[in-house]
Amino acid sequence: MSVPNHPHQAPSGNWQQQAPHQGYPAQYQAQHQHPPNAQYPHGAQYPQPAGWPVAPQHPRRKRTALIVTLVLALVLAVGGATTFFVLRARHAGGAGDSGADWSAAWLDGFEQTWTLDPPSGLGGDISVDMVGGRLVRTNSGPDASTISVYSLERDTPELIWEEEFDVSLPWLPEWGNWLIVGDSLIDVETAERTDAPWDATAEVTASQDGAIACQETTCTLWGSPTDKKWETTIQANAPVRAHIGTKVGNYILASTTDSRGKDTEHFTIDLGSGDSHPLDTEGTSMSPYPLADGWLIYGTGSRGAASTVGIYEPNGALQETFSSSLPDVTTFPWSPEPFTVAESKKWFQDGDTSWAPATYSVDTQDPECQTILVQDKEVTLGPDNSITDDERGSCGATSPIQAVYHSGDGGDIATFHSGEIGKKDLHLVEMTTGRASEPIPLGDYGSYLHWGDDRLLVHSDNGTITAYRATGS
Repeated sequence: MSVPNHPHQAPSGNWQQQAPHQGYPAQYQAQHQHPPNAQYPHGAQYPQPAGWPVAPQHPRRKRTALIVTLVLALVLAVGGATTFFVLRARHAGGAGDSGADWSAAWLDGFEQTWTLDPPSGLGGDISVDMVGGRLVRTNSGPDASTISVYSLERDTPELIWEEEFDVSLPWLPEWGNWLIVGDSLIDVETAERTDAPWDATAEVTASQDGAIACQETTCTLWGSPTDKKWETTIQANAPVRAHIGTKVGNYILASTTDSRGKDTEHFTIDLGSGDSHPLDTEGTSMSPYPLADGWLIYGTGSRGAASTVGIYEPNGALQETFSSSLPDVTTFPWSPEPFTVAESKKWFQDGDTSWAPATYSVDTQDPECQTILVQDKEVTLGPDNSITDDERGSCGATSPIQAVYHSGDGGDIATFHSGEIGKKDLHLVEMTTGRASEPIPLGDYGSYLHWGDDRLLVHSDNGTITAYRATGS
């Protein structure tokens, strides 16, 4: 078995960016969503990046696990330094979808059930995933990684197998019940190896639609290790990574990255034929965001300036661009399904929320500017959240793009985050009633995994995993 050293390899699967902290959208990276026999990946939504419904229908996205990784960054914005975070949801799972991501039982309380100590040795990047019903923790150093697989069938985790690999694995792609390590497929139950049909240096993402391996600008879709669907060469100026879980209709997203890991070119790929189409991103550095029936790019200028919104067909053809200026908006639309193109236009052009199943508003009378109103009920999010903003001397809202980020999870419960670095909290809000959970502590939140509809695994940066359970279940 040969394995590459990919210190910056992104996770396979579908990752869904949810909410940059202030009024500035974050770079959206996509990847894989559902492996062949279940949800692939932040339930989790690849994931990556994430599973998006086929246009024009709005089916509920079903998953058994939700992994969310929050990437902390500092952005120097015009007028001062602004801190924001990117929330990516990853869908992972096994057999037996459980419906909407979160159970209403969380609104009645929760309790801590167990803690798994951090791993010893190596150090560096820690990642946590659920694959085939097993908990997988990867401890990646600069030149080697340890993969540990646990059973969660009893009250506490039980180690099934553990193995060290001579490769850095800051992210561990998976395909069904296989873990992808270079040119090998590792069975999550037995640790048995199967040769993968791609080279060890390929960039691979996988979902229920198959696995796409890209080398330089050539990408190949595999339905199984022996079933090659197609091979295509993309007219890109740098090596390409396909994000098979970031999907609109039958089209997925692919991109190139610069030396800083930032997307620079974007393409759509037809999963049926392999045909690709470049997206004209009008010079913006932002990545396309999947809608129910198209793509959206939201680019901002300096604070107070109008934003530029680009709307694209599912195949990547530019439909239209327009300026969006909603400086005084304090009420956001919300939907359990991803916004459609028509809904997005109503929102970004006119601030129209009349079409939305529900709305939420900033409580501009809150002197702390930490509260939103949902169904006329006060929900306190706390400091440093993604919705409220008091940086201009009065309480207002952040960016209109937040409406897109906080919708589309398939159920009635939306997630919000708050708190400074190292002291983050998760808030679950039932958007149809205004009921909210108590703040769920995420700490430094390396990531969290929503397992089933009533279990939550919080993963700290040092590799400690803490399990919570909804007490109302």
